[in-house]
Amino acid sequence: MACEYITARIPQVDFDIIDLRNLPDLDPDSYTFVGFATYTDYQAPPKFFVDAVANIPRVKGKEAFVITTYAGLLGKTLKGIKDSVEGRGFRVITGHALPMPDNYSPQRKKGFKAEGNPKEKELEDFQGFIRELGDLIVTRELKGHVEPKKIKFGFINSLIPMKIRADGLKGMGRKKVDLSLCTRCGICYNNCAYGAIKLQPGPVFDETKCHACIACYNLCPVGAITSESLESARYQYRGPPETLKKRMSY
Repeated sequence: MACEYITARIPQVDFDIIDLRNLPDLDPDSYTFVGFATYTDYQAPPKFFVDAVANIPRVKGKEAFVITTYAGLLGKTLKGIKDSVEGRGFRVITGHALPMPDNYSPQRKKGFKAEGNPKEKELEDFQGFIRELGDLIVTRELKGHVEPKKIKFGFINSLIPMKIRADGLKGMGRKKVDLSLCTRCGICYNNCAYGAIKLQPGPVFDETKCHACIACYNLCPVGAITSESLESARYQYRGPPETLKKRMSY
């Protein structure tokens, strides 16, 4: 939603939105700018994001921008994205972190949903970032060079330690599937960024590969996937609430 919101509000620029989970042969030099976006995963960029960026061909000074979404604590996510991208030779010229509703089901079970995100001021700040980004892209096209803007990481965020994968696995618990409900649709398999699911023909989980991203649980259309801590589908995050869709309509 955040990426589509950006593309809709900079109509003078043609964007391609590419899913890093299914990264094709990407030639960064075929683009004027390259944007990198991901959600916050235990106060850090998700492992699949870091791995995907590491496989992008190296560049020399190609301009890039970075964005992330988060619900509770941003932590070192935005800085982690910037560091990963710059490690491939990109020149990050701006970045932004946007509060959004919480899709992490163990938190939703505790009552933390953050469905009022982004608040009005936060959405206005995001719109300001988009206007600035549009100006930077146009300036780069006209002048061939832009000066990077200072990215605000926040002092408090710099003090928050990144959580480890074990915390997420503990919060979710071992997964299970109700084969009497499962329709063998393959949605969980196709959306697992870590290759932790096989279909035999229903889903079988490899807990040694799982990073507790919750995608399989949230995306199951019939609520067949549960876990030790998520005993029913009632805590699923099925996408942004209608009020947010209306506020971010384009």
